[in-house]
Amino acid sequence: MIKLVVMIKRKPGMSKEEFHRYWNGPHADQVLGCADFKRHIRRYVQSHVVTQEGIKLPWGVSDHDGQAELWFDSVDAMNTAFNEPSFLATVHPDDATFIDMAGCQLMVVEEIPKVG
Repeated sequence: MIKLVVMIKRKPGMSKEEFHRYWNGPHADQVLGCADFKRHIRRYVQSHVVTQEGIKLPWGVSDHDGQAELWFDSVDAMNTAFNEPSFLATVHPDDATFIDMAGCQLMVVEEIPKVG
């Protein structure tokens, strides 16, 4: 199983509240309502940044607004999902509504659990 990790930044001029409301509501509804895309996903998690104040880590804190994680059976399944015509027609164009596409970072990873 592989996981796509997407570090997301909100679109310039959009408040944090607007970003989180839209991503968690209308955009998530589109993702979950796209049956051709959803059938390839094994798990989908949104992680919304709640605060950066008071966090003291030796690496600093990211300026991203959230992280999406999507699990797939394989790279081929992921590629198929993101190239489904219904995804390309409905979900993908919506990304530009609330996401700073140039500010996003993506990784395709395989989890190697160490605890839990």
